[in-house]
Parts: sequence; C-alpha cells; structure tokens
Amino acid sequence: SDRLDHFIFLSHYKIEAGTEATLIAESLLALIREDSSHPFCDAEAPIFIDSETLFDLKQLTAAVRKSKNLVLLLTPHLLTRPWCLVEVVAAVSSGISIVPVEVQRPGVAFRYPQESFYEDLRA
Repeated sequence: SDRLDHFIFLSHYKIEAGTEATLIAESLLALIREDSSHPFCDAEAPIFIDSETLFDLKQLTAAVRKSKNLVLLLTPHLLTRPWCLVEVVAAVSSGISIVPVEVQRPGVAFRYPQESFYEDLRA
C-alpha cells in the first residue's frame, strides 16, 4: 500500500553516531507522541532506527520507502557504509525527502565528497 509507516527513517553509521541516533530518536518520538495533532502521533513506529533489529536488504529498503523523511546523520565514514548508501538510494529513487544533519563532536567532522567520490560510485 501507499500508506506511510514512519515519519522519519534515521540513517546513520552506528559506530560513529549510534548514541546520537538513539537520543535523537527518543526525543523526536516523545515530541510526536505529545502532539495529538501530529499525523504520526498514533503510528506504531513514527521513527525508524535500523540499529534496533538487523534487517535484510528488502526490509530495509521497504522501511525507507514507507517513511516520509530520511534523516541522514553525517559522520566521517557514513558514505563508506554500504547499508547507508542503499538507504540513500532508496530514498532518492522513491522521492523521499532527505534531511542531512551534521554530527558535531570533537574529532568528528564530516567532509563533503568531491566529484571523484561520485565518479567512483558510478564506475
């Protein structure tokens, strides 16, 4: 069906942003549940965070496609993670809004890719 299950799919590299992802998910969930007028207030899982359960590729892309937004936590090695790239591609190919969020912490700095990164991806 075309019904959306999640307001946000939280995409992140667990080793670099697992804690931030959990804290963001908990905070956003509380805000959504408190707001009875929010369209996802009564949804079973308004925030989808993939670290809770190991999903297979089909389940993962289905969860992305059933989300209104993909929030991408930007950390140094995010774009080297195959699962994260699959999530981004699924969002782009489904027309889902991508919301980039830079994780800022000492020693953690996301570098935006140069053209060569995209050329290597296409190769």
